[in-house]
Parts: sequence; C-alpha cells; structure tokens
Amino acid sequence: MVCWCAWFLAISEGVAGGFDGTNNLPNLNVFGSATITSGFSVNLSCLGGWLGFSRQPTNQSVVLGGTAVFQATANACPLPYYQWYFNGVPIAGATSNNYLVTNVQPQHAGNYFAVLSNRWWGGGPGTHSSASALLTVLVPPAITDQPQPRTAEQGSGTRFSVRATGDPLPGYRWVFNGSVGLTEVTTNSWLELTNVQFAQAGAYTVVVSNFAGAVTSTPAMLSVIPVVPRRMVPGLLLAAEPATLVNIDYTPQVDPPDWQSFPTVYFTNSPQFFFDLSSPLPAQRFYRVWQTGAPATVPSMSLSGMVPALTLTGAIGSKVKVEGINQIGPTNAWFTLDTVTLTETPQLYFDTSTIGQPTRLYRLSPVP
Repeated sequence: MVCWCAWFLAISEGVAGGFDGTNNLPNLNVFGSATITSGFSVNLSCLGGWLGFSRQPTNQSVVLGGTAVFQATANACPLPYYQWYFNGVPIAGATSNNYLVTNVQPQHAGNYFAVLSNRWWGGGPGTHSSASALLTVLVPPAITDQPQPRTAEQGSGTRFSVRATGDPLPGYRWVFNGSVGLTEVTTNSWLELTNVQFAQAGAYTVVVSNFAGAVTSTPAMLSVIPVVPRRMVPGLLLAAEPATLVNIDYTPQVDPPDWQSFPTVYFTNSPQFFFDLSSPLPAQRFYRVWQTGAPATVPSMSLSGMVPALTLTGAIGSKVKVEGINQIGPTNAWFTLDTVTLTETPQLYFDTSTIGQPTRLYRLSPVP
C-alpha cells in the first residue's frame, strides 16, 4: 500500500547544525556524539486524502473445495478501514484488505465487494465501494446413474444412457471397448445404436467432463442375440364355468357396434387365456363374452395386455426350451420359461408371464 504523505521538520531552536537564517549552528554528528540541547518536533500532514483504488477485486472461478482470494487496496491517507460484503450483506469479521473463502462450496457462489472508509478523508465522501467480483464455483462431474448392460437382437435398436451432475453442465463422450471413440464431446447423455450387429457386442463407457474435471462410467455390456420370430397379440383372461362352451365377439367400435364372432371356445379351467390372433390387428377393438342357457357362473373377461406369441419350429414330437432375459440388466441372466413338446409345426408359445414385467427377449434351443 502507498500512503501519499508530506513530512515537515520544524526546528524550535537552532541546535542541530547548519544555518538558521541568522546564526551558524553547531554541527550534528549523525552517529549521536553531538548533543541537541533544545529539542525539535516532527509533524505529519496528509495532503492526498482519497486518491482512488490501486487494486480491485476480480471475478474468480474456483473448483469445489478450493480457495478464493479477493483483494482491494487504495491510494489513501489516512489508511482506510475495510468491510467486505457478500451479495450485499456485510461479512462478520471481514475487515482486512483481502478476504479468503476456503473450502469453497456451491453456497459461496455470488458477488463480493469491499467498502473502504475513513472519516478523516477530505474533499469527498468518507466511504468508497470497490468493484463487485463474481465467485463461480466449479463442481466436478459425478455420475448418479451408471449406464446399464443391455441385450439386443440383431438388426434392432438400443440405447445406453447415463445421469450425471456438475457445474457447469458436463459434456459426454461415449467409448466402445475402452479405446474406440463413438462420439465427440456432446451434451447428449445417451448413446443411440440402430441396426445393431454382432460386432457391436462389447463394453460401452462414457466420459463425463467439464472445466472442473472428468469421470468415467463403469462399463455397460451389450450382448447381441439372434432374432426369435414373434408378434404381440391381445391376451384376454376369461372366467366361466369349467367344461362349458364360451362365445367371444369383437367389434371395431361400440357406437354402433358391429359384432363378429370368434370360433366358440371350450372352457376348461378358470382363469383361462384367449388370444386374438387376427392379422393385422386393427387400431382398436372391443370384446364381449357370453354363454347360452343359464350357466352357474356368469362368464367374464378382462384384457390383460399384449402378450408375445413366439413361433417354435422343429420336428413334431421334439422339444424346445424357451428362455427369457430382461432387455436391460445383466447379459448372462437367462432364465427358463418352459420346455415345449411340439404337437405341430410351426407352433405358437404365449409368454403370459411377461405381463407387467420389464421388456423381455428370448432364445430357443432344442432339447436332446
């Protein structure tokens, strides 16, 4: 700090050597061997007062946990008193020409400035506010939801996604098998794959980065499997008196209805599924169930949802093992659904256990 001051030496009596305008004075030994017999006085006078800031606080960007330093100095005499402010509120104890913010956290982001004051400054106000400096807290990225392993059929599409936090918002770069970059840094937190082929099976990771740092996700495996022929069909769950005939009708609209009938169904036990195998299916269809006579149990029906109808092929009398796996999840978590003995070929297998479950894929294998 520079204090612009003027010093005046006033000699009350001619005792320090030299010439006082009238008489010669005795020589003064600067090493103190001469004696000053009548004394002298020194007076301090500030001519500058407030001459402006010599340093202003500046904007800062600090990584989470770091330290920010704000400084303000001025050319002024007498010296100023300091008070620092954060977002317009005085900071207790912040009365130095610098202010440190240690272990910076998101709540420290904001504007900082200092007010310099001294009531002895003349020729203007006794307080002066510094420039306002913005503290930006840089938060390194952190992955909150890792990309999940997936299974996809050849020729289908699939998507990997990740969720991450960070300030500023992070960018994403997807990598295949640890070395093959699939994308440049982008704001998209997902990777879309179309027409998947067997060569694309492997490990997928994503590098999440911003100005504060970078983090790499755990690998997400992609397994590519052959297509199992199937289509989705409406699954109607029936309730009726066992060992009776049940009539099922359908119509494309209810006002006015145009009821048409499926072949009569022999009801064996309750509940029992009926599958609408019409192809192609219309955009909408309504159903009703009824019986003739006076059945002991009034028939009822509910639409359970769309059910996969898998096409099984092989020699009549041979057996086929049907296995399933969740599309999202471990790629080796296959589970057996059924072992089917073929009574015709091709033969349909309806996976009613998938209703209400995550999307499922299949594989078929002959049983010796």
